[in-house]
Amino acid sequence: NDYIKYEAEILAADLKELESFMKHKVFVCKNMQSATQRPMSCVWVRRWKIKDGKRIIKSRLCVRGFLDPQKSMLTKHSSTATRLSQKLIVSNAANNGFDMESWDVSSAFLQGISFENIAMMCHYLGVPVPAVDRQVFISVPGNVWFHLRKLGLAGCPGPKATGLYCLQLLKAMYGLNDAPLLWQLCLRFFLVRHTGALCSVFDENYFYWKDPVGKLLGEATAHVDDGNFTGRQDWLVWLRGKLEARFGPVSRQTLPMQHVGVSYERTSTG
Repeated sequence: NDYIKYEAEILAADLKELESFMKHKVFVCKNMQSATQRPMSCVWVRRWKIKDGKRIIKSRLCVRGFLDPQKSMLTKHSSTATRLSQKLIVSNAANNGFDMESWDVSSAFLQGISFENIAMMCHYLGVPVPAVDRQVFISVPGNVWFHLRKLGLAGCPGPKATGLYCLQLLKAMYGLNDAPLLWQLCLRFFLVRHTGALCSVFDENYFYWKDPVGKLLGEATAHVDDGNFTGRQDWLVWLRGKLEARFGPVSRQTLPMQHVGVSYERTSTG
């Protein structure tokens, strides 16, 4: 049985995943009696992954979003950049001699909007506010409590009392129905407010930047947590620094590369 054979590796992968939850302050511990909504159960999703040429175990804690008591009240639509936008950014990059890079934000869904800030960000962006007072509670596998005690979560129950406690989410996590939307709004808010991005009126996942005289500096398209960014190299370094200061290190691919299933390379003609 692989769970026995690779027990040490699984424990380490689970702990690393929960460290990310703690780092981004995703939840707080609550007594089950104080939950205002029925807690949703969670599952571990584990798989093998190749990283730096080595085969490692990747663990991800996911909530069963289909059990969400508020799912019928949620605004869940989360779009990605259109095919036209994906082609337009490549065409403009070739015409302007821009570099092109693909950036992937780590643990993106855990860094989305906190539930209490949804209205503020939506008002700033001029988009409809999800018409729901978001309250999310989860029950977790037993070994999660073991790791959370080790990580020092405030109010974490002892081994014999875990059935009396649950976790209240302060922001979205993997598996939640509205997690992609909340991440999309968070990224859009950050790019517009903190980097001066302009958002296309035809595609809310297409961004562009101009200097004071109207010259194009760079462009970007968003596909969930993957972004295609184009511009001069010094400008890309500046923008990536802004993103990493807010969201932590991003995985970076340069040409030739693959982005959302399409291969890109620079040719002699563009």
